[in-house]
Amino acid sequence: MYFSKNLTRISLSVILGVSLIGCGGDNKKTSSKLEVVKKLEVQTSLVDVSTKANTNNQSSVLSTNQKPIASINDGQSSVVIKDGKNTRLTAEGSRDPDGSIKSYRWTDDQGNVLCKKATYDCEFKKAGKYTRCLTVTDNQGATCKTEITVIVNTPPTIEGTALSNVMVCDSYCFIPKACDTEGDNLSFSISNK
Repeated sequence: MYFSKNLTRISLSVILGVSLIGCGGDNKKTSSKLEVVKKLEVQTSLVDVSTKANTNNQSSVLSTNQKPIASINDGQSSVVIKDGKNTRLTAEGSRDPDGSIKSYRWTDDQGNVLCKKATYDCEFKKAGKYTRCLTVTDNQGATCKTEITVIVNTPPTIEGTALSNVMVCDSYCFIPKACDTEGDNLSFSISNK
């Protein structure tokens, strides 16, 4: 019996054979077989559970598969890049405690498959926040999903031109206009003082 769904309770029925020997009305031994159904409940939070009987069908063994652990860039939850630049997302920190990783799948926040390798090189041409999801599948079919937020930052703009010449003892004031499309706080510095 094989279960591939996420189960929280499994009920297994086990049939036990019991032989009864007794005396009939004519003092002859009689025997009959009584089948007893016993219900066994197993509590689990694992994804895959399978039961396998041995070759003599005398007993059952309950085996479990631990789900894999998905990791992007060794556990990062976000990364900031400049627009028009590439960034590399890697699933190399992903692992399976009782087996091996069989496949990788990178998707966007709408479920579109972008890559099926452990390493995903992606480029973003517009500023904004993007979600990239990684799903890893182990050698027994269990999966684990994680995600990372990619923040694409556009450099701020500045307008205005300072005067190149100022008379000695004259006061001078220059106030540039600056803007950041993401609304980040800006700081200013003066070079070539």
